[in-house]
Amino acid sequence: MNIYELLIENQGINITINAGQFIECIDYCVQKTKKELEQQITDANTETYPSPKKVCEILDINLSTLWRWHQRRYLCHIE
Repeated sequence: MNIYELLIENQGINITINAGQFIECIDYCVQKTKKELEQQITDANTETYPSPKKVCEILDINLSTLWRWHQRRYLCHIE
């Protein structure tokens, strides 16, 4: 069990740790926070696009209209 887990499970206790253990705990917290922030940034930067069927629903058009618009370069799809 590391110090972080000990603190989470027993929040009402007082403990004495040496400098090396304190640095280990801080490093663990920094790495955990870094991973969480990286995941949030990755999730925010991930672009998603609606399917052709969803576009047709949004615009209230037929799939053939969407195809025709693409052929005329009125509304082009992204691959």
